[in-house]
Amino acid sequence: MDVDDKFLELKVRLNNESIKYRRLARVHTTLMFLMYSICILSSLASAILVASGALPNMFLASLTALPGAAILCTTVFRFKEHSEWHYLKTRRLENFLYQLEYEGVPISEVSKMVREFHEAMESSWPSFGRFNTEESTEDRKGKVVNTAG
Repeated sequence: MDVDDKFLELKVRLNNESIKYRRLARVHTTLMFLMYSICILSSLASAILVASGALPNMFLASLTALPGAAILCTTVFRFKEHSEWHYLKTRRLENFLYQLEYEGVPISEVSKMVREFHEAMESSWPSFGRFNTEESTEDRKGKVVNTAG
């Protein structure tokens, strides 16, 4: 494989990865927006429907539970943090692409930077959130506290 083929292959790979992570970022942003919209709309609807007495209590109870469920989903699945992570990865991949295309950085150097970047990003992936946002295993001074009861 000659230099031109390697250049083109790396360029295509970086571009495809950038597109993939931008799509994932948009999906997570959309999910976050959807959860917040559910919170607002179900709160308004439940307030109006309770005041009017137009629906059975079981339906109203379900409707009033939606905001809490949506906030819990947002907290646990961390849509915002995942979206930010994907956008950061997209921007960095595009930067590597610019370095390769316009700044004359050698292919081997860009390839090495991309590998190191992927490894660093893997360790920074936001894990799932906790159900309880209070500190449960450490107090603010960093001491381990007994949570066994």
